[in-house]
Amino acid sequence: MSKAFYITSVSNGLVLAHQPSGKPSGVAVENKGDGGDREKWTIEAGDQPNVIALKNVSSGEYLHANGGTNWSTVGTGAKQWWKISDDNVTAPGACGLSPVEYPNVFLNHFQGKPARQFKDQIKVHMWKWESSYPYWFSWYFLDADVTCNPLASSTTEGSTSSADVEAKLKALEERESALAKQETDLSAERDEKTKALEERDNALQQKDTDRSAEWDEKMKTLKEREASSAQEEEERTASYDKKLKELQDREAALAKRDEELNASKGGSGKGSTPTDDDAQAKRESDIQRKLDDLSSTEQKLVSDRAALETSKRDVMAREKELRQRQKEFEDQKALAKQEAAKKSSQSGQNGEAESKSALEKKQQHNAALEQRLAKLEDRFAQMKKSPDVASDKSKANGKVNGKANGSESPGCGYKHYKPPRKLNKRVIGIVYQ
Repeated sequence: MSKAFYITSVSNGLVLAHQPSGKPSGVAVENKGDGGDREKWTIEAGDQPNVIALKNVSSGEYLHANGGTNWSTVGTGAKQWWKISDDNVTAPGACGLSPVEYPNVFLNHFQGKPARQFKDQIKVHMWKWESSYPYWFSWYFLDADVTCNPLASSTTEGSTSSADVEAKLKALEERESALAKQETDLSAERDEKTKALEERDNALQQKDTDRSAEWDEKMKTLKEREASSAQEEEERTASYDKKLKELQDREAALAKRDEELNASKGGSGKGSTPTDDDAQAKRESDIQRKLDDLSSTEQKLVSDRAALETSKRDVMAREKELRQRQKEFEDQKALAKQEAAKKSSQSGQNGEAESKSALEKKQQHNAALEQRLAKLEDRFAQMKKSPDVASDKSKANGKVNGKANGSESPGCGYKHYKPPRKLNKRVIGIVYQ
């Protein structure tokens, strides 16, 4: 048979008991020793640390919470797993009980009130943790085979203490191994995050390099286009100037020939014939037509030069825009590098801080467990060495074998003293205050 335990409340020392009928029914707290096996429970360990099921010795049913809110009832029934924890528990050696199914509520022994209702029984229920009253939710697990007499049960208590110490040491070693494993997992996770961050930084740098090369290629193409446009402009300007000069020379030659014709015409006087007049008119029309062609060509050259100036201004504007965009790209590149370095630093610091905080918290928790274990060992040692309190008490109250001290006659069993001597004094007045 599995080892049986009393589940005892920190307040008033009441024990958890199965109550099959009456008011209350289900599970209640009562004075120890009133219910026999109804007050005893066996423990079944779960798959996870600090997870147990509590089976009543009398009914064979398990402690079962019927809800996850305040005033939820507690009874016995199908197996239900409970989480034991000493978080926020101030009583040394005590713990809190919370259903794994309902992690937000705890087993509550009626706010610490003594067992006076319903024949020294009080209904237990579930309640959310209140830090102002930690004793409501705190319980001891006491060996059911240990009696209340310290001297009669010194051997049993000593063996129980050793078993408890070994169990707690084993639990402490398991927690230390779990802590070491968790630290290893945290270190591996931190290394993985650092590697991912480095890969991301490398990808970002490669992307920046590719974009920089693309911009350099675009700037090179633009400069080549600018140089080609400038050369074409110079060639076109020289060509336009050459053509304009040729047109001006031809215009001057035509004007000179016109003057010569006019002079020869004036010298001949009336001797000119109609045929000469027609030829002269034809020559004048040809000259006028050539002058018109020269004028239109000159206008076309002027318009082409204006279009060339406009194209040159457009090229300069595009060059300025590209330079501005290149500057913005360089600024964004520098800012991205700064942010990547900052994120890398913060990620490393946060990981180390979280790991350090978790490690310190668990180390403090282990130190507190060791202190509690030392206190329990001291208490057991003092209980073994304590004298017979009952014999000392009988000596102190003045009883001697049912007779007054120093007297042969039967009496009430307590020491009597002679009355004080009478004082013959007169009352001279009453003083009011």
